[in-house]
Amino acid sequence: MSLILIGAIGAPFGIKGQMKIRTFTQSPMTLFTFDKILINEANTVLLRFVRILNDQSVIASIEGVNDRTEAQKWSGTSLYTTRDCLPPIDNIDSFYIADLIGMTVRNSTDNLGTVTGVFNFGASDILEFLDHATATKKMIPFIPDAVLSIDIEKKSVNINPDFAL
Repeated sequence: MSLILIGAIGAPFGIKGQMKIRTFTQSPMTLFTFDKILINEANTVLLRFVRILNDQSVIASIEGVNDRTEAQKWSGTSLYTTRDCLPPIDNIDSFYIADLIGMTVRNSTDNLGTVTGVFNFGASDILEFLDHATATKKMIPFIPDAVLSIDIEKKSVNINPDFAL
């Protein structure tokens, strides 16, 4: 089963078991549209929407969590859904970040490596790949000058290697 990270539980909010949740979805409300929300491969949770906090966070409660002490135990917990719960993508230029993992990284002529991760440390997304020539992981900013194109059908990412760190 392929798990997709969709959010992370933060600090408790108030005394009634509500908690802040940082969402990793395009819109915070998308978090409440998934058929399944898991905390691991087997345990599902039922989220109840309370309110939007900002463009990346919501206040929500989990069924069965009724006080601040219980909510505190969930702090730091990651929320997942399965790949089959994600809606299909209609736009040819769109993709899910999870779909990039395992793609071939190329420059204009050579196969350079394989995508191993996508991260965001605040400024922008970073694409990580395993460089086949050096057997080391390298990172490249996920910006148009560095990531030149993505071909979902061919499972390849064309990069400008001058940006690789």
